[in-house]
Amino acid sequence: MAYTISISGTSGAGKTSLARAVAERLGGAALLHFDDYEYPDGATIYPDLEAWIASGLPVAAHAGTTLAGEVARLRADESIRHPKTDGVIGPTPFLVIEEPFGRARPAIAAFIDLAVVIATPAAIALARRIGRDLGMTSPDRKTEEIVTQVRGYLGWYAGNGHAFYERMVDLAKLNADLIVDGTRPIAELAQTVADRATAAASQP
Repeated sequence: MAYTISISGTSGAGKTSLARAVAERLGGAALLHFDDYEYPDGATIYPDLEAWIASGLPVAAHAGTTLAGEVARLRADESIRHPKTDGVIGPTPFLVIEEPFGRARPAIAAFIDLAVVIATPAAIALARRIGRDLGMTSPDRKTEEIVTQVRGYLGWYAGNGHAFYERMVDLAKLNADLIVDGTRPIAELAQTVADRATAAASQP
């Protein structure tokens, strides 16, 4: 059964970078990303948080599969297919999952052996998120479209978004095993997480 590590944090915290780096340090561990499988109501950036929490943080399934279901299969030493590339992902001794809420999501909590939260100051996470979005923008996209997108996100963030992310991190921290500083180099954080996981997995 794969020793499973979850990486949680806000948008822009560095979850994806840390998850990839941890997987590499664990010898090419299987790696799954929440955004490839599940997401909340597509009509809004996120639904009402408190109502969502009360209902168990349910999410839609990508092509009929869920992240929790695929984690269960890998932990049972079965192979799965990536929902977007259709590539085969085989079982490995370690499994790394990027899951924003960690053990706060009931559907996946029982599968997590090491819950990690990457705590990044809100201002830095916001700057990273905007920089990432701009970096992914097509060169031929109209300037006004880019400005509209960025303004829309910043408006949401200034309104309810920042509180949403703060609550997300607070929930993830409640049952976290390890909280790391998102301002530190990713290589340093990945080594810390990998060392912790290796030591724990070797215990009888």
